[in-house]
Amino acid sequence: MATGRYIGWGDETTLGTAVAATVYKDLITETLVPNKNLTFLGDSRNRSAYRKISNAPIIQGDINCALVPEPDADIFFYLLGTNTKTNPESGVYQHDLTPADALTKSFTTRLGVEAFERVIAGCVVNQIRVDMIAKDPMLVWTASLLACSEAKATLGTATYSSLPEFKWHQGTITYNGGASTKVHAMQLRMNNNLNPDRMYAIKATDGDKFSRIDVGEMVVEGILDLYFSDSTEYDLFLAETEFAINAKFEGALCGATKKYTFEVDLPLCVHPTDTTPHINRQTPFRINAPFKAMYKTASGYIVKVRFINMESTCP
Repeated sequence: MATGRYIGWGDETTLGTAVAATVYKDLITETLVPNKNLTFLGDSRNRSAYRKISNAPIIQGDINCALVPEPDADIFFYLLGTNTKTNPESGVYQHDLTPADALTKSFTTRLGVEAFERVIAGCVVNQIRVDMIAKDPMLVWTASLLACSEAKATLGTATYSSLPEFKWHQGTITYNGGASTKVHAMQLRMNNNLNPDRMYAIKATDGDKFSRIDVGEMVVEGILDLYFSDSTEYDLFLAETEFAINAKFEGALCGATKKYTFEVDLPLCVHPTDTTPHINRQTPFRINAPFKAMYKTASGYIVKVRFINMESTCP
């Protein structure tokens, strides 16, 4: 087992100032790529660049992990920004995460790569994709990060939660008013549409790193992969009918009656494009039905992500 491979993170007090990891997690893959944004200069007398100018660096890429009850709520909080916490029974906490108008939290990511540790400060989450697929053994999320600095450190000592991953068979997908047995898979994407160019300040003191988090439009969309049985989805598309989607997955008990839970609630959705079955020889019909979520005034959100676990804080 590769003990020198890990991911950990910690909540920053000041954007871009590295902190120690407070939690660790098993990692499937990561593609966090640092770019120094160097400008190479030449002139009319030289065929080649002869000098470089340092610009503000940026780190971009994805982290890909299995979805577990703890500490994954942190990453969803960094994406959404608002946590309404309740204590439904002794030792159990419910975290209802919804989009904030302005994000205020950043974090430091620490990646163990066997020989050393990458310290990536000023991390913010631009997008999270959640893949929920019937034939796969577990739910998986992919977070797209932006960060403003990278340094090197010695390897840390990682400790991990022993909680099992959420699995497809633990879930219920409620679609258009009822629990659906037609859903073979669901992919959800929640995007902050961050603008990196506007996150840098023109200041001598911090012009080389992010000084604020500048969010764009919150876009929530995805795809339902459905078995074909009738024209329900086609009729919803033709009539532009609005509907709700709820995906709820429950694990073992974490209290007297409450179970570890991951739940996504989309109170107002529509199919903006193709929900038709397409002919491919004698292959059984399947429907790939794109959906787009909208803000519902009565609910007060476009998306709500709920974790029920034993973590009293998030993050």
